[in-house]
Amino acid sequence: MTNPGMPIAPVTVTTDIGSYWRDQFGAHLSGWAHCTRVPVERLFLVLGDNAVELELTPFPEVVRHYPECGDVIPVRWHGYVAGPPGEPLRLRVVTPLGERTVDVRLPERFMHAPEPDPEETEIERRFVRAVNEGRLRVLEIGGRLLSPGAIDWRRKMHGAAAYVGFDVHPAPTVDVVGDAHRLTDCFAPASFDAVWSAKVLEHLRMPWLVAAGINRVLRMGGLVLTEAPQSWPVHEAPADYWRTSDEGLKILFGPEFGFEVIDSAMAEPIVLVHRRRDYPYDEMPLHPGYGRAFVLARKVAELPAPAGLEAMQHALIGASGRRYPAHDQRHS
Repeated sequence: MTNPGMPIAPVTVTTDIGSYWRDQFGAHLSGWAHCTRVPVERLFLVLGDNAVELELTPFPEVVRHYPECGDVIPVRWHGYVAGPPGEPLRLRVVTPLGERTVDVRLPERFMHAPEPDPEETEIERRFVRAVNEGRLRVLEIGGRLLSPGAIDWRRKMHGAAAYVGFDVHPAPTVDVVGDAHRLTDCFAPASFDAVWSAKVLEHLRMPWLVAAGINRVLRMGGLVLTEAPQSWPVHEAPADYWRTSDEGLKILFGPEFGFEVIDSAMAEPIVLVHRRRDYPYDEMPLHPGYGRAFVLARKVAELPAPAGLEAMQHALIGASGRRYPAHDQRHS
């Protein structure tokens, strides 16, 4: 695709792609471009019949790595162009000598999908080994199996001296029904050697109360493993309140709540695509969220009995902490 009134530039165009994503509606690219002998005056990203002019920024850093650029400074660019799938991507380069249109050739690093994350993280395996080898007494918060593919982790922790499934609703895998905000109403202090939960914290109205309760029902030196989504669609609405990173979990299960953090991580990168495709939303798919955040911690200090602000929050939450759907109510 060339401008009928513009001669074809007798120059060589060199480009490199820094980032790339594409879906059925268009494509986003960033990179740099260089022409022999003359500067790039204008640059267009072309997809099908659509063309978007890109903002150009001098990029002299490239010359240190490619001295053959000579005295002509390369330009950096980024942008999004709407267009149908299946059409080739091109760059239309305008120079003082005319213009050239070149196909976008993706580097090899963009051509292969990454290997999927394993089903279990090393943090989870470490916790399970500790339970089985130490024959620990385990409390699972959120003991119901809500989907056909859900894993019954009590089978993995077959060496546990005791395994108690706890949930706000009854189910075959639930041994005790109660509100996670009030663990000490259901269990005596130091009842367990290990407490864990997965995909539960985002549904708790005041998860800091639950962290304090976990401390109280754990023995000194006991382990806690918590998994929560860092990025995930709204689910089981309206009881879907929170998202957190592993840094957030390290606060809930850190020194302020009587714990020592052993390890933390985030896993399962997720690509976020906004309906808007202008800056900065066009770069959103390039910066992943994560499906799961983890923290593994050890109890190292006792918390005082509920008082003051904590007691007030317990009073405020009242029975509302039990308002959680008995069945999956997917967000539409």
